[in-house]
Amino acid sequence: TGTNGKTTTSKLIAHTLKYSGKSVGLTCTTGITIDGNPVLSGDYSGPDGAGIIIREPTVDHIVLEVARGGITRRGLGVNEVDVGVLLNIGEDHLGTDWIETQEDLCMVKSTVIEVVNKMGTSVINADDSITMSLLDRARGTIILYSLDANNRDIKTHIRNGGTVVIVDKRNTIIRNMDLDINICTLDEIPITFGGIIEFNTSNALAAIGALHGVGLPIDQIRNGIMTFYPS
Repeated sequence: TGTNGKTTTSKLIAHTLKYSGKSVGLTCTTGITIDGNPVLSGDYSGPDGAGIIIREPTVDHIVLEVARGGITRRGLGVNEVDVGVLLNIGEDHLGTDWIETQEDLCMVKSTVIEVVNKMGTSVINADDSITMSLLDRARGTIILYSLDANNRDIKTHIRNGGTVVIVDKRNTIIRNMDLDINICTLDEIPITFGGIIEFNTSNALAAIGALHGVGLPIDQIRNGIMTFYPS
Protein backbone atom coordinates (compact mmCIF):
# COMPACT_ATOMS: atom_id res chain seq x y z
CA THR A 1 0.00 0.00 0.00
CA GLY A 2 0.94 3.67 -0.19
CA THR A 3 -0.23 6.93 -1.67
CA ASN A 4 1.67 6.46 -4.93
CA GLY A 5 3.27 3.51 -6.74
CA LYS A 6 0.98 0.72 -5.53
CA THR A 7 -0.06 -0.62 -8.92
CA THR A 8 3.41 -0.55 -10.47
CA THR A 9 5.03 -2.22 -7.48
CA SER A 10 2.31 -4.88 -7.25
CA LYS A 11 2.60 -5.70 -10.95
CA LEU A 12 6.40 -5.83 -10.74
CA ILE A 13 6.26 -8.26 -7.80
CA ALA A 14 3.66 -10.42 -9.56
CA HIS A 15 5.64 -10.40 -12.82
CA THR A 16 8.84 -11.50 -11.07
CA LEU A 17 7.10 -14.31 -9.19
CA LYS A 18 5.47 -15.54 -12.41
CA TYR A 19 8.78 -15.26 -14.28
CA SER A 20 10.32 -17.52 -11.61
CA GLY A 21 7.82 -20.24 -12.51
CA LYS A 22 5.14 -19.58 -9.89
CA SER A 23 1.40 -19.19 -10.45
CA VAL A 24 0.41 -15.77 -9.14
CA GLY A 25 -2.92 -14.17 -8.33
CA LEU A 26 -2.83 -10.36 -8.59
CA THR A 27 -5.48 -7.84 -7.59
CA CYS A 28 -4.98 -4.14 -8.28
CA THR A 29 -6.70 -1.00 -9.55
CA THR A 30 -6.71 -2.29 -13.15
CA GLY A 31 -8.29 -5.67 -12.39
CA ILE A 32 -7.55 -9.26 -11.41
CA THR A 33 -5.13 -11.60 -13.16
CA ILE A 34 -4.40 -15.25 -12.40
CA ASP A 35 -1.15 -16.68 -13.75
CA GLY A 36 -0.89 -13.66 -16.05
CA ASN A 37 -4.37 -14.12 -17.53
CA PRO A 38 -6.89 -11.28 -17.02
CA VAL A 39 -9.97 -12.49 -15.16
CA LEU A 40 -11.81 -9.28 -14.27
CA SER A 41 -11.23 -5.64 -15.19
CA GLY A 42 -11.87 -2.66 -12.94
CA ASP A 43 -10.67 -1.47 -9.56
CA TYR A 44 -10.14 -4.49 -7.32
CA SER A 45 -7.81 -2.89 -4.77
CA GLY A 46 -10.26 -3.73 -1.97
CA PRO A 47 -11.30 -6.87 -0.08
CA ASP A 48 -13.53 -8.11 -2.93
CA GLY A 49 -10.44 -8.72 -5.04
CA ALA A 50 -8.68 -10.46 -2.17
CA GLY A 51 -11.68 -12.72 -1.65
CA ILE A 52 -11.73 -13.80 -5.29
CA ILE A 53 -8.01 -14.60 -5.40
CA ILE A 54 -8.01 -16.45 -2.06
CA ARG A 55 -10.63 -18.87 -3.38
CA GLU A 56 -8.46 -19.75 -6.40
CA PRO A 57 -6.73 -23.09 -5.63
CA THR A 58 -4.13 -22.93 -8.42
CA VAL A 59 -2.06 -19.97 -7.21
CA ASP A 60 1.25 -20.20 -5.33
CA HIS A 61 1.40 -16.52 -4.36
CA ILE A 62 -1.17 -13.77 -3.89
CA VAL A 63 -0.21 -10.14 -4.53
CA LEU A 64 -2.69 -7.55 -3.26
CA GLU A 65 -2.69 -3.84 -4.02
CA VAL A 66 -4.52 -2.33 -1.06
CA ALA A 67 -6.13 1.12 -1.17
CA ARG A 68 -7.28 3.18 1.78
CA GLY A 69 -10.95 3.09 0.72
CA GLY A 70 -11.17 -0.69 0.93
CA ILE A 71 -9.44 -0.78 4.31
CA THR A 72 -11.70 1.82 5.90
CA ARG A 73 -14.91 0.33 4.54
CA ARG A 74 -14.37 -3.41 4.91
CA GLY A 75 -10.78 -4.18 5.86
CA LEU A 76 -7.94 -5.88 4.01
CA GLY A 77 -9.72 -9.07 3.07
CA VAL A 78 -6.96 -11.18 4.68
CA ASN A 79 -6.06 -11.83 8.31
CA GLU A 80 -2.30 -11.85 7.86
CA VAL A 81 0.38 -11.64 5.17
CA ASP A 82 3.89 -12.97 4.66
CA VAL A 83 5.16 -9.63 3.35
CA GLY A 84 3.71 -6.15 3.82
CA VAL A 85 5.00 -3.18 1.81
CA LEU A 86 4.49 0.45 2.86
CA LEU A 87 5.59 2.71 0.00
CA ASN A 88 4.80 6.26 1.12
CA ILE A 89 2.14 8.40 2.77
CA GLY A 90 1.24 11.69 1.10
CA GLU A 91 -1.62 14.14 1.54
CA ASP A 92 -3.62 12.89 -1.44
CA HIS A 93 -7.28 11.98 -1.00
CA LEU A 94 -7.75 13.56 2.42
CA GLY A 95 -11.35 14.40 3.23
CA THR A 96 -12.81 11.13 1.93
CA ASP A 97 -13.66 7.80 3.60
CA TRP A 98 -13.61 9.48 7.04
CA ILE A 99 -9.91 10.32 6.62
CA GLU A 100 -9.46 13.98 7.44
CA THR A 101 -5.78 14.23 8.42
CA GLN A 102 -2.47 12.65 7.50
CA GLU A 103 -2.48 11.01 10.94
CA ASP A 104 -5.77 9.30 10.02
CA LEU A 105 -4.20 8.11 6.79
CA CYS A 106 -1.22 6.72 8.72
CA MET A 107 -3.55 4.68 10.90
CA VAL A 108 -5.17 3.17 7.81
CA LYS A 109 -2.05 2.53 5.72
CA SER A 110 -0.05 1.01 8.59
CA THR A 111 -2.58 -1.84 8.73
CA VAL A 112 -0.63 -3.60 5.97
CA ILE A 113 2.54 -3.89 8.06
CA GLU A 114 0.63 -4.62 11.27
CA VAL A 115 -0.80 -7.88 9.86
CA VAL A 116 2.56 -9.32 8.81
CA ASN A 117 3.01 -12.69 10.49
CA LYS A 118 5.81 -13.28 12.99
CA MET A 119 7.98 -15.07 10.44
CA GLY A 120 7.22 -12.51 7.72
CA THR A 121 8.74 -9.26 6.49
CA SER A 122 7.75 -5.60 6.55
CA VAL A 123 9.25 -3.50 3.71
CA ILE A 124 9.34 0.23 4.45
CA ASN A 125 10.47 3.35 2.56
CA ALA A 126 13.29 5.04 4.49
CA ASP A 127 13.08 8.12 2.23
CA ASP A 128 9.60 8.99 3.53
CA SER A 129 9.71 10.49 7.02
CA ILE A 130 6.00 9.90 7.70
CA THR A 131 6.27 6.28 6.65
CA MET A 132 9.30 5.85 8.91
CA SER A 133 7.32 7.25 11.85
CA LEU A 134 5.25 4.04 11.69
CA LEU A 135 8.27 1.77 12.10
CA ASP A 136 7.22 0.63 15.58
CA ARG A 137 3.96 -0.74 14.13
CA ALA A 138 5.75 -3.06 11.70
CA ARG A 139 5.83 -6.78 12.45
CA GLY A 140 8.24 -9.50 11.38
CA THR A 141 11.69 -8.76 9.98
CA ILE A 142 12.05 -5.19 8.74
CA ILE A 143 13.68 -4.35 5.39
CA LEU A 144 14.23 -0.65 4.67
CA TYR A 145 14.84 0.75 1.20
CA SER A 146 16.21 4.08 0.00
CA LEU A 147 17.54 5.85 -3.07
CA ASP A 148 20.36 7.18 -0.87
CA ALA A 149 23.00 4.76 0.40
CA ASN A 150 23.98 7.39 3.01
CA ASN A 151 20.46 7.77 4.41
CA ARG A 152 20.82 8.00 8.21
CA ASP A 153 18.04 5.52 8.93
CA ILE A 154 19.55 3.08 6.45
CA LYS A 155 22.96 3.23 8.12
CA THR A 156 21.44 2.81 11.58
CA HIS A 157 19.38 -0.17 10.43
CA ILE A 158 22.50 -1.86 9.02
CA ARG A 159 24.44 -1.25 12.24
CA ASN A 160 21.58 -2.84 14.17
CA GLY A 161 21.86 -5.98 12.05
CA GLY A 162 19.07 -5.19 9.60
CA THR A 163 18.79 -5.60 5.83
CA VAL A 164 18.30 -2.75 3.37
CA VAL A 165 17.82 -2.27 -0.38
CA ILE A 166 19.61 0.77 -1.76
CA VAL A 167 21.08 2.45 -4.81
CA ASP A 168 24.85 2.84 -4.56
CA LYS A 169 26.84 4.10 -7.54
CA ARG A 170 23.92 3.28 -9.86
CA ASN A 171 23.75 -0.30 -8.61
CA THR A 172 20.71 -1.70 -6.81
CA ILE A 173 22.02 -3.60 -3.82
CA ILE A 174 20.65 -5.71 -0.97
CA ARG A 175 22.95 -4.83 1.94
CA ASN A 176 23.44 -5.99 5.49
CA MET A 177 26.29 -5.82 7.97
CA ASP A 178 28.08 -8.74 6.36
CA LEU A 179 27.69 -8.44 2.61
CA ASP A 180 26.37 -6.64 -0.45
CA ILE A 181 24.27 -8.49 -3.02
CA ASN A 182 24.31 -6.68 -6.35
CA ILE A 183 20.98 -7.10 -8.16
CA CYS A 184 21.55 -5.00 -11.29
CA THR A 185 22.33 -1.49 -12.48
CA LEU A 186 19.71 1.20 -12.95
CA ASP A 187 20.29 0.97 -16.69
CA GLU A 188 19.09 -2.64 -16.55
CA ILE A 189 15.72 -1.80 -14.96
CA PRO A 190 13.43 -0.82 -17.86
CA ILE A 191 10.81 1.08 -15.83
CA THR A 192 13.44 3.53 -14.49
CA PHE A 193 14.54 4.66 -17.99
CA GLY A 194 18.18 4.50 -16.93
CA GLY A 195 17.47 5.86 -13.46
CA ILE A 196 15.79 9.04 -14.73
CA ILE A 197 12.40 8.11 -13.26
CA GLU A 198 13.17 8.19 -9.54
CA PHE A 199 9.71 7.14 -8.33
CA ASN A 200 9.96 3.95 -10.38
CA THR A 201 13.47 3.37 -9.05
CA SER A 202 11.94 3.56 -5.57
CA ASN A 203 9.15 1.17 -6.61
CA ALA A 204 11.75 -1.28 -7.92
CA LEU A 205 13.64 -1.17 -4.61
CA ALA A 206 10.40 -1.87 -2.74
CA ALA A 207 9.69 -4.85 -5.01
CA ILE A 208 13.21 -6.20 -4.52
CA GLY A 209 12.73 -5.97 -0.76
CA ALA A 210 9.39 -7.80 -0.94
CA LEU A 211 10.74 -10.55 -3.19
CA HIS A 212 13.78 -11.00 -0.94
CA GLY A 213 11.44 -11.14 2.04
CA VAL A 214 9.40 -13.94 0.48
CA GLY A 215 12.62 -15.90 -0.09
CA LEU A 216 12.91 -15.71 -3.87
CA PRO A 217 16.46 -16.59 -5.08
CA ILE A 218 18.58 -13.63 -6.14
CA ASP A 219 18.93 -14.71 -9.76
CA GLN A 220 15.14 -14.93 -10.06
CA ILE A 221 14.70 -11.47 -8.49
CA ARG A 222 17.24 -10.13 -10.96
CA ASN A 223 15.55 -11.75 -13.96
CA GLY A 224 12.14 -10.41 -13.04
CA ILE A 225 13.24 -6.84 -12.36
CA MET A 226 15.16 -6.70 -15.64
CA THR A 227 12.28 -8.03 -17.79
CA PHE A 228 9.40 -5.84 -16.56
CA TYR A 229 8.84 -3.28 -19.33
CA PRO A 230 6.75 -0.09 -19.25
CA SER A 231 3.65 0.04 -21.42
